[in-house]
Amino acid sequence: MTNSVDPGKDKIHVLLVAHNPIFVFITTRVMQEHDEVTVIGSVTRQEAVQATSLRPDVILLDMDVSDPSGIETISLLRGALPQVGIVALSMLNAASYRQAALEAGAAAFVAKSAIDTDLLPAISRAARVTRNGKPPAPSHQEKEP
Repeated sequence: MTNSVDPGKDKIHVLLVAHNPIFVFITTRVMQEHDEVTVIGSVTRQEAVQATSLRPDVILLDMDVSDPSGIETISLLRGALPQVGIVALSMLNAASYRQAALEAGAAAFVAKSAIDTDLLPAISRAARVTRNGKPPAPSHQEKEP
C-alpha cells in the first residue's frame, strides 16, 4: 500500500467498518472534503479485527440498529487494537445506546443525523488522543437527543 500523505502534514488514516455500500460511499465523500483525513479501506465487521495491517489511526464503525453485535464489535476492536481510536456512528441517538458504545471502548459516538457537523471533530479527537500514546478516552461532548 502506498502512502499518499503530504511530507509536511500527517493525515488521519480512517478505516470504515460497515456493511452498507451506500453508507461507505457517502461517508467517504464527506471525508474526502477534508485534507486532514484519508480513508484507507472499508471492511465488514467480520473482517475488522483482521484489518490491523492497514494501520488505521481511527476506526469508524457503522452501528446497525438491526444488529446488536455493534457493541460487541467495539469491545473486540478495543482488545485487538488498543492504540486505535474508535468512532461509533448510528441512526439511533438514544443516550443509553451512546453510553453503551462509549463504555464498550468507543472514543466517540456520532449520530448519523449530525454526520456533517460532528464526524470530523470526533475523528480528530480520537486520532489526537491515540497519537499522543494514551488510550482513547470516551468523549462526552456529543449532543444529547
